[in-house]
Amino acid sequence: MKMSTSIVFVIAFIASVVSGLPSSPHDEVTRWSAGPRYQYTSSPEGSELVDSWLTAADLLLAARYNPAQDNNYHLFTRQNPSVSQPIPYGADSLLKASNFDPQKKTVFLVHGWKNTPLSLFNVQMVHAYVAAEDVNLIMVDWSIGAAGTYMSSLLNVPRSAEHVATYIEWLNSASGASLHNYHIVGHSLGG
Repeated sequence: MKMSTSIVFVIAFIASVVSGLPSSPHDEVTRWSAGPRYQYTSSPEGSELVDSWLTAADLLLAARYNPAQDNNYHLFTRQNPSVSQPIPYGADSLLKASNFDPQKKTVFLVHGWKNTPLSLFNVQMVHAYVAAEDVNLIMVDWSIGAAGTYMSSLLNVPRSAEHVATYIEWLNSASGASLHNYHIVGHSLGG
């Protein structure tokens, strides 16, 4: 009798938890704005109609993104203005063998929603910065986190930003660069 009472309590507990979850992955979890649910937002493809309410599907999509594994960091300098030198987090030997100069200003370029390293924003900004000034330009590629729905990408912004901060701490420690020489330039959700 005691065992069946325990089973009933476990089933009742599971039922109460499950009943609070959305029945469909597209059901609303929360509203992020008081405005209309569907709004137009700029993307690399132009203006897109996006769902501005958070859904269970957005949460599931965002949960797949792991910035420690998925973010990539590409160094451009005047010595390599068009072909990057990828420098993964913690790769001290690659950093030392690269064109990174800790005495120069370091610019982090962070793209926006649905952008990739080959997006027009990145290509134009890399070219403009390196042509205008002798800098270390590090393009942050968080395209895996920025590729989903607008809301799932929005959820990934703080996680990506936290990993960029961790990367900067490592870069300072490994190279001896100064935080006074850093600038972060972001676009769309990257800003």
